[in-house]
Amino acid sequence: VMILGFPLADLPTATANDGMVSNTNRNYDGVNVNQLDATANKGNSGGPVIDYRGRLIGVLTWGFPAIVADRFNFAQKVGVVRDWLDTHMGNDFTIDG
Repeated sequence: VMILGFPLADLPTATANDGMVSNTNRNYDGVNVNQLDATANKGNSGGPVIDYRGRLIGVLTWGFPAIVADRFNFAQKVGVVRDWLDTHMGNDFTIDG
């Protein structure tokens, strides 16, 4: 997978970090999320997580600091994001997939 984002917020273009989904069924605090081993930095949160076909599979939400657990990050699954958008945005948008 690839994590895209704007770490440090002052860079004019997105950065990409690659890795893999290390757990597709991680339950954290009652929420089912994808666990990633890709490096994520502050500023990556809210950014897309895409597979190697270019499909959106989730949105990076949070991770543990490297001092606690290196490359231990989580992404909300795209279906949950789609449902949230349906509820909060109405039918004025489309998402393929």
